[in-house]
Amino acid sequence: MAAKKRRKNTTGPIPGDAAKGRPAFLDSGWFDRTWVRWLLLAGLVWLLLAILYPGPMFEGLVFRSSDAGNADAFERAGDQALAAGGYPLWNPYLFAGMPSFGSVAYIKYVYPPTPVFNFMQNQLWFPPLTWMLGHMLFGGLGMIWLLSRWKLPVGHLVLGAVIWLLFPKVVAWGVHGHGSKLMAAMYLPWILGWALKVMDGEGRRAVGMTGLLLGLQILGGHPQITYYTLLVVGWLIFWNTVRPFEAEVRALSAAVRWRRLGLVVAGLFLGFLVSAILLLPVYEYSHISIRGQDTAGGGGVGLDYATGWSLAPAETASFILPSASGFGKATYLGHMPFNDYPNYFGVLIILLAAVAWSRGSRRLLTGLGVMILVAVTISFGNHGFGFYEWLYGWLPFFNKFRIPSMILITVAFALAILAPRGVAAWQKDEEHGIPSRVLPALLGATGLVFLLGGTASLFEGAYDSGLAALAEAAGRQAPQVLLDEAWKLHRADLIRIGLILLTAGAAFMFALRNAAFRTRGLVWVLVILAATDLLAVDRRITHPERYLTDVGRDSAGRGMLVGAAALERPYVRADLERPGPAAETLARVVGHDRVWPLGQLGGQNLWMADGIRSLGGYHAAKLA
Repeated sequence: MAAKKRRKNTTGPIPGDAAKGRPAFLDSGWFDRTWVRWLLLAGLVWLLLAILYPGPMFEGLVFRSSDAGNADAFERAGDQALAAGGYPLWNPYLFAGMPSFGSVAYIKYVYPPTPVFNFMQNQLWFPPLTWMLGHMLFGGLGMIWLLSRWKLPVGHLVLGAVIWLLFPKVVAWGVHGHGSKLMAAMYLPWILGWALKVMDGEGRRAVGMTGLLLGLQILGGHPQITYYTLLVVGWLIFWNTVRPFEAEVRALSAAVRWRRLGLVVAGLFLGFLVSAILLLPVYEYSHISIRGQDTAGGGGVGLDYATGWSLAPAETASFILPSASGFGKATYLGHMPFNDYPNYFGVLIILLAAVAWSRGSRRLLTGLGVMILVAVTISFGNHGFGFYEWLYGWLPFFNKFRIPSMILITVAFALAILAPRGVAAWQKDEEHGIPSRVLPALLGATGLVFLLGGTASLFEGAYDSGLAALAEAAGRQAPQVLLDEAWKLHRADLIRIGLILLTAGAAFMFALRNAAFRTRGLVWVLVILAATDLLAVDRRITHPERYLTDVGRDSAGRGMLVGAAALERPYVRADLERPGPAAETLARVVGHDRVWPLGQLGGQNLWMADGIRSLGGYHAAKLA
């Protein structure tokens, strides 16, 4: 009986002790009711999404991008075939035909939440991107729920959700048509949380929820994010078995811990069974697609293709300065083929995470720290001293995936766990080997350097030379006009980050003198500062037309800088869209529905939605 009570107090959603860290206006009996508490927290996450996506949420706008257009074309072609009778397992419009189900190009009715979102959007007049906003709300609440198992106050839970949802990679996935990645990532905190509950000894319910959530994640249709989820869950559960980072698990015998680890594996296997309707066809198709036809005979995607979006070590500066490699569009001068966003975490968040190194958290921090180092090394891809190539040859199924930098989503996940715990450790003055004044001093000094460097343009010469050297190493041209545009973005970043760090340092110094602010107000100041910093970066992704430049052509065909195109546009139902001008021209000139596009058009899917069969096209898992 005592053990059950202890478990309940340890893993409950938001323990009563959290009341000490919330604003005074929440100190009422109402907030202690579970449903009221979660309703208010959901409202805070909704408010965050409303600030990030006002157009999609309030005006019904959607995002225009090449990948979003491809997804719409696949959906429209599949829906037309479905309306004609029979489930479209084959797509005849690309490459003289390709499987549409095994390639995950069209998997309608497979993912259970889809009919719910379709009903909300089509019958209840919710915005067209309700599916995306709904998954982000789900993921934000998942991070809050995961963090609550460590008895963190409310503000700390919200800080974790801010870091998780506003990570620029997550925002870019939603904006640039990678919805399946975003959807799958939002399951990560829930799956890990239920796996940890299995280690707590909650038995069949926790095992079943682990399997159900993993199954839903797989059915969402992005195996690579699921693979990363399994790596994170597998590593942390293994680490919690060998070197338990929670007192309740540490008190158990090794035999009990290993038995519960076996139950976690059983739950994951249950997830494979739940998703077998999709998992098995995808696995079977991979053998005949480019994901299983390595030119060296290794049965993978091909090492050169797999490492196309590797993060060069020199570009890790973007972890703390978003425009260190240029930002995106024309100003990005790094090693990737192109890039529209930085992998930015921020000095504030990284320092807060480092403070989590307290006496009671070192095992957890060690496990997450090792995970971060491995993930960053993997993200280097073909710049990573052979580590990626070694995993490519030895880690099962790893050679099926591409874009090494995608794994940085796991770093954001780790920081979203560590930063709130770091704030809590500092507030409690837990033993972490450094005096409490060091953190505000470090924040203030770094902020002052950034602010002076930006306002007085002290770093402009060093920045230009460093960015030009990066461009030369990447084989890019770096004319002064591009360096000037990149510096404008970098200078704005230096000023903003400097002000944020100075404010954070002042808040920590004030918290040293004022116990009430230290307990109640500090974390909310940090929530606002972290959100302000990340939102400033995210707005360049959602509204490139306001901040970024691209390369265009003048009337004589010469290159020139132009404003980036807007991505938001009004929503038009796919069945109401008229055929594009290319389709009308082809129908009139060619006289039939089969074309072989040449040049740049050969890698585009322009005509699929209009019923024209192309021998070209693009798909990341086309037939070999």
